[in-house]
Amino acid sequence: MTGFLRSALTGPEIAHGAGTSHDDRRRDRAVFVGVLLVSLSVLLLQVALTRLFSFTIWYHFAYVTISVALLGYGASGALLAVAPGLAGRDPLIRLAQASVAAGLATLVALVVIAKVPFHPFQLRKEPWPQIPYMAVSYGAVAAPFFLAGFAVSLALRTLAHRVSRLYFFDLGGAALGCLLVTPAIWLLSTPGAVCLAAAGSALGGVAFAAGAGRRPLAIALAAAALVGVAAAATGPRLRFLPSP
Repeated sequence: MTGFLRSALTGPEIAHGAGTSHDDRRRDRAVFVGVLLVSLSVLLLQVALTRLFSFTIWYHFAYVTISVALLGYGASGALLAVAPGLAGRDPLIRLAQASVAAGLATLVALVVIAKVPFHPFQLRKEPWPQIPYMAVSYGAVAAPFFLAGFAVSLALRTLAHRVSRLYFFDLGGAALGCLLVTPAIWLLSTPGAVCLAAAGSALGGVAFAAGAGRRPLAIALAAAALVGVAAAATGPRLRFLPSP
C-alpha cells in the first residue's frame, strides 16, 4: 500500500533515535498499532466503496475507488515531503489528529455518496450540475484516503529506523482489512462496513495518542467516541439509489 511512498519519505527522522528507553518503546508500539488500525480501515473502506459504487453509479465506475485512493495517498505523501514541518512538535499527536479526521471524513464521504446526485452517464447531456457534483464526490471520497495516507506517511518518517517492522504492521493491517470486509458487509451491510472503517480509523488515532501522553489520549478517546456515535447514527439512516 505504501511502497511507492518510501523513496519520498525516508528523509531525516522526526522522532527520537533508536528506541532504548521505556518511553521510546511505548511510543514505537503506539505507532505500530496505529498504523495497523489505519491500514486495516483503509482497505476495508476501499473494498466497501467499490461495492457501493457498483450499485450507485454502475460497475463501470466502481474501480475508480482505487485511483482515488492512490490519489489521496500520493498527494499526502508529496505534501509531507515538501512541507515536513506539518509533522508538528510531536508527530504522535499529529498522527492521532490525522487518523481521527480520516474517520470523520469517511462518514462525510458516505453522506455525500448518498445525497449528491452524481450520474456519470449524464455528464455529456447535463454538464451543469453534473461536473460540480463530480468534483464534490471525488473530493469527498479522496479526503479519507488523503488523511489516512498522511498518517502512514508520517509514521514512515517518524520510525524510518524501524521501517521493516512498520511495514509488517502496515501490510498486516491491510490484509486484515481485506479479510474483514466480506463478513462486515454480510453483518452490517455495505454502508455499515464503511462506518466500521470510520470507527477503525478513529481507533487508530487513539492508539497513536496513547504514546503521546494522558491528555492527548483523553482527547482522542472523546473524538473517537463521537465518530463512533456519528457512524452508528448515520449509516442506518442513509438511502442509496442507483443512477438512472
